[in-house]
Amino acid sequence: MSMNPRSPEPSPHFRYFRGYEHPLAEIPGLVHINEAQCTAAHVLPPHSHPTFEICYIVSGRALWTNPDGSFALGAGDIYLTRPDEPHHGRTDPLDPQRNYAIAFDPHLMTGPTSGKLPQRDLSLASDETRAVDSLGAFDQRVLHGGQGVQRIYRGILDELDALAGADPTRRALIVAMVQALLVELAVFVTRMAIAARERRDATISLPEPRRGDLRVALERLRGSLADPPSLAEMAAWSGLSPGHFAVVFKRELGCTPLEHLTTLRIESAASRLVAEPATAITTIALDLGFCSSQYFSLLFKRAKGRTPREWRSKHGTDDPRD
Repeated sequence: MSMNPRSPEPSPHFRYFRGYEHPLAEIPGLVHINEAQCTAAHVLPPHSHPTFEICYIVSGRALWTNPDGSFALGAGDIYLTRPDEPHHGRTDPLDPQRNYAIAFDPHLMTGPTSGKLPQRDLSLASDETRAVDSLGAFDQRVLHGGQGVQRIYRGILDELDALAGADPTRRALIVAMVQALLVELAVFVTRMAIAARERRDATISLPEPRRGDLRVALERLRGSLADPPSLAEMAAWSGLSPGHFAVVFKRELGCTPLEHLTTLRIESAASRLVAEPATAITTIALDLGFCSSQYFSLLFKRAKGRTPREWRSKHGTDDPRD
């Protein structure tokens, strides 16, 4: 049974909601998908799903908890839930989240087409598309930098919205497109997981620091612009307590660790604005871990004397899409 996406809101804790439960008999592994804008009072009660769930935070912040711990989530984060894993959470009342969520089993994405299309198997249960779990994507809990994935969620929801009144041929095309988008989602998440694992392995392979040596901390920080470590983590890289590390860092570099990180982000953004003229300014800001393009523009102008748009225009690469 599917939910009407234009029905009244299912909870007073959502300002906007559209979603479906078991929307397609042809795809029994697709359990649910939804888009939601939460209110400041939103609380996710303890529950579990018999399938994988992939949630994407479009904007705002939340704190979600599972048996591995509690995880602070922000814009661009993908949160992964394993089958039958209890989890719960709450939104940040000062910055309520907007999110997409989908639960599906890649081993049950089977079903032939119908109507006027040729009969053929569109199963996702192949070696390639089992990658979501076989390559260990769900061994990780949070993946950062998922901007772009909302296009896939929105595409699935738009296809399901078109189900009402669809004739058999159109329904078959909808089924085919939803399955293709689910494959794309599986590949997107798995590639992110592999990249995150490679970054982690590269960090582990760096030499162990000597006490008070900032070089390893500086190198690791340069590689963590979108997902910066905490002060405690940076201090551990140098074999110091957080307080001592902050003092040594300021003495050696003339700025705090946060100020240094912001400088690195701004320099990286300045380079990308010139080197990637087709990339939207908002995308660059979110890729580098800024919470919004407005905040990014403020810091960029403070550091460079120009807004990101002015900086790009100065170098002859202004893009009207920004």
